[in-house]
Amino acid sequence: MEEGHVRSRQLDEIGELTREYASYSRDAVGLGGVLGGLLYLLTRSLWYSGRRDGLDWVTVALIVATPLIWIAAQEWLRRWHYQSEGLVQQRETLVDRIAFWSFAVVGTAVSIAVAFSIWAFNGPSGFGAILRATVATLIVLALPVVTGWFLRGRYEYFVGACMMLHAARAIYSWGLFHYASLASKPDSMPPAGFYLQGLIGTVETGGLLCAVLLIVEGWKQHQKFRQVRDRLTALRVQA
Repeated sequence: MEEGHVRSRQLDEIGELTREYASYSRDAVGLGGVLGGLLYLLTRSLWYSGRRDGLDWVTVALIVATPLIWIAAQEWLRRWHYQSEGLVQQRETLVDRIAFWSFAVVGTAVSIAVAFSIWAFNGPSGFGAILRATVATLIVLALPVVTGWFLRGRYEYFVGACMMLHAARAIYSWGLFHYASLASKPDSMPPAGFYLQGLIGTVETGGLLCAVLLIVEGWKQHQKFRQVRDRLTALRVQA
């Protein structure tokens, strides 16, 4: 009787550990979140310093490549570090699906609004400007697809979206989201541009907050994973 009770308790513990381990295939990001938050702070710093002094091509390339570097590193960590004991997929819940479609709708709306602003308000002229505007538009339109496919958490999504907006900015210049006429000639600011600038500013503020929260949450998840790994090791030894 007592042996059966012990066996049942072990099975419950194995089930709990399996669920926690599986969470690192989807929801939990661990060090990937820490890396993403730090990279966002880096690109934000580079962007705002470059806005004053000008961006060289190395800085532009770094800002554009940062989202890809983060996603590649996070996927590597997810597969080869946090799932090193074997691939266990976390089940997608109804809440996950609702969150995905909510992010997709919001991300698509922002992408379309920004892409429209590139051509409607800034009026690129000349081959170089048109080429930069086209690349920036493609980056912005890819935002909901890239972030929705690879970045699943609420903090991840916001940070990834802001990274891609920084990439579009770096390609096309500060004029993409900043209307200098607001300071000198307020009446010359397009009404839609005024609201878009406010929207982008809100998203950026949220991105900064989410980056800090992502770093903290990622570190906590990493520490929890170490505990899960140790408990799994102890169970194997007992078996």
